[in-house]
Amino acid sequence: MTHQILNTPAGRAIKCLTCGSVSFNANDIEQLYCGKCHEFHLDRKDAAPEAIRQMELYAWIGEDDQIDRAKRTGEWGIKQGMCPAGYIPLVAVRRDKVERFADNFNKQARAMGKKIRLVRFVYAEIISETDEGE
Repeated sequence: MTHQILNTPAGRAIKCLTCGSVSFNANDIEQLYCGKCHEFHLDRKDAAPEAIRQMELYAWIGEDDQIDRAKRTGEWGIKQGMCPAGYIPLVAVRRDKVERFADNFNKQARAMGKKIRLVRFVYAEIISETDEGE
């Protein structure tokens, strides 16, 4: 274990057993984070299996580029594609599955004047998980 949760007269705290730093910050306690080391304590009960930690997701992202410029919000997000079920996010675990849309997004970027990027997302942390299952 690399941390200790403390209940002190001053309130709840997290102590980093690596550097000795103590934090009363609620976010640090919840996320098991050491602000001095700038590290998350990896001995969390919800530490991800190796298969999840090695997973990469690829997606096209861009700024809102609606045809009607007055409706543009300036927000960034994952680009979507039209399918029989409606619009779905263009995300895949294999890069080649989303790279094939490069020509389409180059045309869209030229028409809308907004840069669109293919990005790789890697595991950071588990935010939530189901109660059931292994």
